[in-house]
Amino acid sequence: MVKRFVLVLFTLLFAICCKAQNKGFAVVELFTSEGCSSCPKGDAVVARLRDDYKGSVYVLGFHVDYWNRLGWQDVYSSKEYSKRQGEYASALKLPSVYTPQAIVNGKHELVGSERGELYSLVADALKKSYRVRKG
Repeated sequence: MVKRFVLVLFTLLFAICCKAQNKGFAVVELFTSEGCSSCPKGDAVVARLRDDYKGSVYVLGFHVDYWNRLGWQDVYSSKEYSKRQGEYASALKLPSVYTPQAIVNGKHELVGSERGELYSLVADALKKSYRVRKG
């Protein structure tokens, strides 16, 4: 619960900052795992995105724990991260979860290693102006 509050607060502060500068922003959440053979490519794509858009794109990495049952213990994994990913699946009406999965601004999901699609979603987000609702 505290982690969720901190994340919401963090996102809100960036929204206020970017609004003051009259520019958009993007928060990219990557659900990944050390036990996933496809994840290093997703990790690399998101790291490159972060470096290409410093100050406008904020990347959060969440190591899910459901790969741990296959024998590879991801020391960074958390059941809370898996739960978070499941909540996105419900909210976005997705049939399942997977890794590497990226969520952009809490509204769009895609395979985290799909560089072209990720950059396109981020470019669209950066063009938008976000309003912060009070109360």
